[in-house]
Amino acid sequence: MIEEIKKNVRQIGEIENTKKVYIEDYVYTYLQHLTADNIDTTKTAILLGRTEIVEDKKYIIIQYSLEIRNLIDTDGKFGFDEDCFNEAYQTRIKYFEDCDILGWCILVPGFELMMTSEVAKIHNINFPGNDKLIMMIEPIEKDEVFFIYENGIFRKLNGFYIYYDKNEKMQEYMINLHKNEKKEIETDEVTKNIRSLLSEKKNENNQKKMVAMLSFASTFLLMIVMIIGITLINNYDKMRSLESSIKTISNSIVKEEETSVAEEVTVENIVANEPESEEKSSETINETVPVISNNVVEQAPQYYTVQEGDTIIEICRKIYNSTDKVKEICELNKISDFNYIYVGQVLRLP
Repeated sequence: MIEEIKKNVRQIGEIENTKKVYIEDYVYTYLQHLTADNIDTTKTAILLGRTEIVEDKKYIIIQYSLEIRNLIDTDGKFGFDEDCFNEAYQTRIKYFEDCDILGWCILVPGFELMMTSEVAKIHNINFPGNDKLIMMIEPIEKDEVFFIYENGIFRKLNGFYIYYDKNEKMQEYMINLHKNEKKEIETDEVTKNIRSLLSEKKNENNQKKMVAMLSFASTFLLMIVMIIGITLINNYDKMRSLESSIKTISNSIVKEEETSVAEEVTVENIVANEPESEEKSSETINETVPVISNNVVEQAPQYYTVQEGDTIIEICRKIYNSTDKVKEICELNKISDFNYIYVGQVLRLP
């Protein structure tokens, strides 16, 4: 059979004389595209086929390959367990029963194509024996290399052959695998659609709740604003009423004090016009004038009603032509801040 294979091959690299590796084109293409759906994921596959020895030369012929799925990932390191190999074994029995396990293939993005202690350990545990192969593929750069295990060491092979065949079994496996993946994709799409609908429904309910909460909050805020407004209007009316009452009382007090002052001034005028020698007249003056001390008559207190634009300083200048009485006016009227007076306020003047 090896003679038939040799008729249609493509050489990759330099081929050594004693051990030659041949890989079928469908298998090679399958392995190169194994990470096409996720370029950042580590993938592994089993290499299946047979070996022939012709004239002291060993031919390792890779006829089929199948993916090892459900790898164990621990702290970024992959591995195999019994479930992985059970699934691969069932697939091998179904499609590729008449073949041997020749080794395995590993595809790691960004992986340097060299033997490591981790890869060697996995190989020795799961694929023991002389002349077992490791095919390493870097899927981003599309580089590949073969290592062969000989007498306890791994040796890099400098080249290999790609041969062409109908390979109906590999085609059937790839077609069925594609169908299964399509079904999985469709199932995933249905699941995603259901989850999307549930998420949209949940978002819609959340939006309705939010609208209801905002509506309630707006109504509550409006009520608070209305209450504050009504309170301010009532307070404003009360303040206006209080101001009016104070103004009325102030005007009344001013009128009474002006009348009292007028009466006292009249009395003083009468006293001034009568003869000082008359004893009876002196008695009348004593009864009318509030205070007589050292023959000096004290003047009755004066008052001033605050007008618009007035200040205590302006009032002093208007009445006394100076500002000397500002402090005295404040003390007399118990004003702590001489800038704070209001229209209609009655000030007692010294």
